[in-house]
Amino acid sequence: MYRLPQDTLADQSESPLSRFLFSWRGTVTVLVLAILARALACVQTIAPERDLANYVWQAKAFLALDIEQGLAEVFPPLHALLLACLAGLVERSPEGWWLVAQLSGILFGTATVFLVMSAARVHFGPAAVFLAGLLLAVSHVSAWVVADGLSEPLFTFLVAAWLYCCFRDRDALAAAAAGLAFVTRPEAGVLIVLTVLRLGTSKKGRSNTGRSSLRKSTAARVLLLSLGPGILYLFLRWYLQGRTEVLPVASFMAPTSIFAQQDLMAALSKYCHQALRFFFQGFEALGYLAFPCLLLSLPALLSRGSGAALPYRLPVLAALCAMAVVPLFKAEQRFWLAFTPILLPLAALPLARLYSARPRLCMGLVLICLLPQGLRLFWTRRARLGPELRLARHYRDTLPKTAAIASDLPRFLFFAGRPAVSPRSIEASELLEKARDPRTVLVASLAKRNKLEARALASLGYEKASLPPDLADLREQRGMQLFERRP
Repeated sequence: MYRLPQDTLADQSESPLSRFLFSWRGTVTVLVLAILARALACVQTIAPERDLANYVWQAKAFLALDIEQGLAEVFPPLHALLLACLAGLVERSPEGWWLVAQLSGILFGTATVFLVMSAARVHFGPAAVFLAGLLLAVSHVSAWVVADGLSEPLFTFLVAAWLYCCFRDRDALAAAAAGLAFVTRPEAGVLIVLTVLRLGTSKKGRSNTGRSSLRKSTAARVLLLSLGPGILYLFLRWYLQGRTEVLPVASFMAPTSIFAQQDLMAALSKYCHQALRFFFQGFEALGYLAFPCLLLSLPALLSRGSGAALPYRLPVLAALCAMAVVPLFKAEQRFWLAFTPILLPLAALPLARLYSARPRLCMGLVLICLLPQGLRLFWTRRARLGPELRLARHYRDTLPKTAAIASDLPRFLFFAGRPAVSPRSIEASELLEKARDPRTVLVASLAKRNKLEARALASLGYEKASLPPDLADLREQRGMQLFERRP
């Protein structure tokens, strides 16, 4: 079995290449690559992920001090609160909200790379530190979630901050990072558990033997900072809305999870299928080189001979437990990103060992394997949604701001300047029900998704939208159904 290096703090080489890569110049190079990769992904992305519409609607509610409406969304509030705080930097249009989400993602994504390298530097040598930062910096999936305006960049930053503070025995800061991470994404519950468990094992805790008042004060701060944000969030949901779900996102996704299956065998079959799919998504999410290296390191880490990687054992186990929960609900490759600050340094260890023996061979292998990931960043993403967004902007400019739109297309509603729909499948019957609302003037859907009957809409006073030739071509190109209420 592969063995992790026992002493990874030693400098592996004194060659000119090593002196460059392992100095401050190498760190700056990695950070510049991180910025460029994420900026390129933003330029090449035509439309954001659908969840951004819900985050922006949540942010608008917080900006209007409508806390009850802001907490009505199933997503935890910190990402939306961040967008609300940054809203003054840009025009408050859909494009402006998307831009501010991307800019914050670039900032947090780059800071995450720096923190991952800083945390790895506590226990690993310069080769592992540099390679861990490089693997994360050029990860195309990490860049894509920045372009989509999602909460992953903020969450991974908080996970990296938590890990760094734990390694430096900054218990209060680690607790604050874990608490804030929980109100960003619920996976952070495992970080809170580990933070509380560390109370009796950290160096500060051991050095305060006989000083019970100081130990109690430290424990109180840790408990308050780690549990406080989550308790406040859940209390406000209960107080303002009467909701008692501990994990609102899990409750929302339960109808499509394995818990909705009729019998145990069907549930186990679905879980195994989702778990297998999620496993292979790791190649894309972590990287074509990083994922196999991680699989090589994990058995050695979990054995007794972990060497310098021993401090990573509990965080890795917690991350694996959290990721084992993912197939219970829905497997998506971006869910691997949640714990990349913990996993990627381990993936760098086999490469660091190779570097100590054959530096040029190692860097050549890394560059060859990272090249396909870099090329993926040049692909235009979601080009098929371009016509839909142009039609949405047309209606945003022509319809009164008080007019409502019945649609199951979250991006169309977002760029048309309308409230987001719940992130779930919407049936044709629901669209017809909303079309009956006198304020609704437009019904929009995809022909392949919901076959809206023109006769049923005609009885409600709708007719097929009359558009200029260029917009009519876009409608046909996207395969959209657009019905406008007759005057």
